[in-house]
Amino acid sequence: MAFVHILNPLRRVFLSKGFVRTWVLIVGLGLFDSVHAGDTLRVMTYNLLYFGSSTSDCTPSINVQSVKEGHLRTIIPYVHPHIIGFQEVGPSSAVTLSILNNVLNTAGETRWARANLMNPSGSSIVSILYYDNQKLGVSRQFPISTPVRDIMYYRMFYRQIPPSGDTIWLNVVVLHLKAGSSPSDTATRAQETAELMLYLDQQNLNENLLVMGDMNVTSSSELAYSQLVNHPLPDNRLYDPINRPGTWNNNSAFALWHTQSTRTSGTVCFSGGGLDDRFDQILVNRRVLGDSAGVRYIPGSYRSIGNDGQRFQGNVQSPFNSSVPVAVANALFNVSDHLPVVLDVQITPSFGSTIREWNAGGIPCRCGPTEDGSFLCEWKDIPPGHWVGQYRWTLVEPGGRVLKSDRWEIEAGSVKQQIDTRDLSPGFYMLKLMHLASGQIKVFRHIQTGLN
Repeated sequence: MAFVHILNPLRRVFLSKGFVRTWVLIVGLGLFDSVHAGDTLRVMTYNLLYFGSSTSDCTPSINVQSVKEGHLRTIIPYVHPHIIGFQEVGPSSAVTLSILNNVLNTAGETRWARANLMNPSGSSIVSILYYDNQKLGVSRQFPISTPVRDIMYYRMFYRQIPPSGDTIWLNVVVLHLKAGSSPSDTATRAQETAELMLYLDQQNLNENLLVMGDMNVTSSSELAYSQLVNHPLPDNRLYDPINRPGTWNNNSAFALWHTQSTRTSGTVCFSGGGLDDRFDQILVNRRVLGDSAGVRYIPGSYRSIGNDGQRFQGNVQSPFNSSVPVAVANALFNVSDHLPVVLDVQITPSFGSTIREWNAGGIPCRCGPTEDGSFLCEWKDIPPGHWVGQYRWTLVEPGGRVLKSDRWEIEAGSVKQQIDTRDLSPGFYMLKLMHLASGQIKVFRHIQTGLN
């Protein structure tokens, strides 16, 4: 049941019966469940290992594109993603369109779209995004230049406009950092992530953010990675959804999260050594972790497809892999020496902690969350001698219990009134603001993330 359909019939109840009683009635009608129901999207990152490209050793006659496409047609329907960031794709329209037309939009499927092919650096392999065009669109895409390969930035939007009228934005970055373990390689990776974070800071996003791809880092302490997860700006700082820092390389403690290699014996194209590196990751910002802007990471959904935790320095095919069908294990073995990584996010289009404007008493006020975890209402430029009036505010938890309540008196000038919500447990809350003279009521939603 949509929020907009429930709200109007209950407007009289808000005005005549009081918020607490109304809140209990809304819960009884299933509003709290319905706004959380939303939609679920699966995000996937996958290094395709010279797909449609080649080296002097790994030639097209060995690394056959059409064969790999057949294996991908087994993997993609099994995973059922909605956003895919591929790495190591040949930098041509023919190759990238072949993925679209011969892998994704096949067997009656038509929902997939390809982002722009971008390669100003002239690399022999690129990263590129594909997405479910029925659910998502791309409003902006831009290559971020680095010393080796361009990092791809996409500003996406969820196509369904929620009842609040707010577009839900999701910023997605697909990258492939410099490989290698030499001091020069690690310095180059650090320079690449520094360029990425500088660009994101310049955008002043304050929105949902995912960064995914082949990072080629062996531990969370490497500077390239540390610059992502310890970034000073809160909205651009990134988090590992499974919170597994450490030295991942050749460490059996991280066996469940390793993504490379799918085989123990290498070839001219495929690296060997079995699964003992966590190169491929998806990181999220605090808004995605805390569901403060309409997109929420679903705990427990992050995983390496084909890794059952029993393959440390082993093969993805054998011994028997119970985590995926045999055909999928075989396809993973043959497409790449990397495993795909996925996570799920829930779209919650009916609410989020957002700034709202309300006009009562003749002067508009703007209310919303602050970065330090409080809730702020602000009246600007009230004319001298103008008395806006008294407001009563009430902070209520989902069960209807009043947590805090008080009065504000708003007079001339610019006035700020703040409610400290930093002591609240993470979750969903409602703030009722009543203009006492007119009886007008405004209800603000507030989500406490616990990440401030």
